[in-house]
Amino acid sequence: VNSAGTTDGSEGAGAVLIEATAGGIGVHAADNKDIWVEGGRTHITANENASEAIKLHADAGSAQTIQILNDAGTVDGTEGAGAIDIEATLGGIGIHAADDKDIWIEGGRTVLTANEDAASAIKLHADAGSSQTIQLQNDAGTTDGTDGAGSILLAADAGGIGLAWADTKDLWAEGGRTVVVANEDAAEAIKLHAD
Repeated sequence: VNSAGTTDGSEGAGAVLIEATAGGIGVHAADNKDIWVEGGRTHITANENASEAIKLHADAGSAQTIQILNDAGTVDGTEGAGAIDIEATLGGIGIHAADDKDIWIEGGRTVLTANEDAASAIKLHADAGSSQTIQLQNDAGTTDGTDGAGSILLAADAGGIGLAWADTKDLWAEGGRTVVVANEDAAEAIKLHAD
């Protein structure tokens, strides 16, 4: 205990300093007891250039969870900011779950933005079997379909939109009215073609 020192914690410094200049440091508690670390801010920095440089690992049973929680911060999610901010400034980010479990993302709005100028910049891919489906659903919105609007809106501001499906399967469109408007002054502006 140091009840008088005011040195802030940093590499090689602190009002209480635990240091092993040539070896490691181990902290071990009974399996049914807690290790509690609390203070102004908590910084964990790994200096070894190796995989799993920082690792949180729960391996004692099926009821275990790992929780990252901020229950007071109100910073909205944007690029490089958020009440919880997960960043890899030079590399990618991978999220993997068991094949029979869900990845659940829920909040006010969900914004996915791709910054790489490449094909398939945003891709939803189901590839595990013939029973799989991909569903885009809005079950509360009532915006009618018009130019640039709709409860579900597909928009390509500078390019076209392609729909392709198996030759032996159907494309089914059903609703109150179907309005197809061609804005290009060209021959075959609207074309139905069976070949």
